[in-house]
Amino acid sequence: MKTKVAKGSLNPTFNETLQMNVDDPEEPILVEVKDWNFASNISMGKAKIYLNECKAMELKEMRLALENVSRGAMHVSVTWCPLSS
Repeated sequence: MKTKVAKGSLNPTFNETLQMNVDDPEEPILVEVKDWNFASNISMGKAKIYLNECKAMELKEMRLALENVSRGAMHVSVTWCPLSS
């Protein structure tokens, strides 16, 4: 899944809703931030979302530090909606 490209911004805001099916809620969801340019998309860092930190059907705000970079973070809102209980 991808968000739209935010050109010309060092601190983009996306305000997008992405929905996905998760096969194993015990496995983290990997999110990668990329810098778009004309030649290629360069990875700016990765973060993981752990659904076991979320209560079912409740919105959780998260600040995710980007891994393997000196600084950088993303803010996400997650709602885990289990398909079965």
